[in-house]
Amino acid sequence: MTNKTKKILVILAFIVIAILIFAAIGKPATSTKQNLDSTITLENGVQVIRMNESAQGYSPNTFTIKKGVPVRWEIQSLADRTCANALIVPDYKIRAFLKPGKNIVEFTPTQSGSIPFSCSMKMFTGNFDVID
Repeated sequence: MTNKTKKILVILAFIVIAILIFAAIGKPATSTKQNLDSTITLENGVQVIRMNESAQGYSPNTFTIKKGVPVRWEIQSLADRTCANALIVPDYKIRAFLKPGKNIVEFTPTQSGSIPFSCSMKMFTGNFDVID
């Protein structure tokens, strides 16, 4: 094997190693999901919030969302005939009576700040913190 051939093989080995290292640690994310906080995902340009409703209230009940980005609020109702079934968001004129199973409420936050929500008697509460 000539010196020129050895040099070419060494260079090719370095290139292969560099490609493998890049593939292992530098691979760009291809998912359409992106975390906003631990309870929210961004799916196809929509903030998806997942929350449970039970006789003990809402869990989780505090969320940080982005202004101007549509929200799909998926509420899993685990208890029937509780105060928490009557969900209101006064700032957005949302009133939903949650049925057992998955319920969906959609809205787009238009202003930064706090958006409170509660049951109709305000015994169980929660909040959206809207950021720019």
